[in-house]
Amino acid sequence: MLSSSITKAELVEILQKTLNQTFCFHSSAHHAQAGDTVLHSAVTAKDINFVKQLVQGIDQIFLFNVLKLQNTCGDTPMHYAAAYDRMLNYLVSTVHEDDLKFLVKIQNNCGDTFLHISFNLRKMQPQTGMYNKPWGWQGPTWC
Repeated sequence: MLSSSITKAELVEILQKTLNQTFCFHSSAHHAQAGDTVLHSAVTAKDINFVKQLVQGIDQIFLFNVLKLQNTCGDTPMHYAAAYDRMLNYLVSTVHEDDLKFLVKIQNNCGDTFLHISFNLRKMQPQTGMYNKPWGWQGPTWC
């Protein structure tokens, strides 16, 4: 959780800096891809409170621009969130309908949208809100 001394302006500055740099989050569950932003990494870390701190109060145009950023595999933060119902539901609720119509069409390098990923994972584990990864799965992209 972020310190309460960090302001929204500082959070926006952090997100703006990630537009031009890579933020690497290293964990056994996800191998950071070149081009991952801090939002990609926060989603991957399953830290919904941090994600909420990053996106709450941010201008809708800026938020849309961050959500459509693709890493080198073509994944957006929405592709990563597809593996986690609560995270995906939250991010979907933060954007305007017209922006969501655009985000739904963004394909990663495998040709998958975040809805494809969510659907495919739901088929594998339909009763859970967080999906068990198929053997050898290293992240949202199966390329």
